[in-house]
Amino acid sequence: MLVDRKDTLMVYRQLFEDGVFTTIDDVHATYVLGKDENGEDITVSNLKVIKLLQSLWSRGYVKKTYSWCHFYYTLTDSGLQYLREFLHLPNDIVPNTYKRVNPTLPREDRPRFRRDGERRPYGRDGERRGFRNNRSGFRDQPKEQPAEQPKEL
Repeated sequence: MLVDRKDTLMVYRQLFEDGVFTTIDDVHATYVLGKDENGEDITVSNLKVIKLLQSLWSRGYVKKTYSWCHFYYTLTDSGLQYLREFLHLPNDIVPNTYKRVNPTLPREDRPRFRRDGERRPYGRDGERRGFRNNRSGFRDQPKEQPAEQPKEL
């Protein structure tokens, strides 16, 4: 399928930037790649996106997974080298999925103990619930006897 050079470059840049690409299995849909300088959506036909990524998949540059009417493409190492050459990028630029993210704030774990040193209760009343919340306790209660009716004279 013939695809414009401009559309090819936009899809390949997006794939290289993220390292992954997700499309819906609908050839009549349009794929929104982002916004331009004026705030307008940059759209490409979903058929073109699917065919471009299918071409990369057949050459072994991406891995394809299909689930729930969506295609999930993941960039491989050979695909990374190919896109670097195709987009004329230096070797020090890597996709976002290859970057290690360092958290800025330390992760606060869920406190296991209360401030006074006691363990957290399991449920609302502190009892541990059984499998599927065993509710047999209500069966042990004696049934209320109906109130006696006054006898008529």
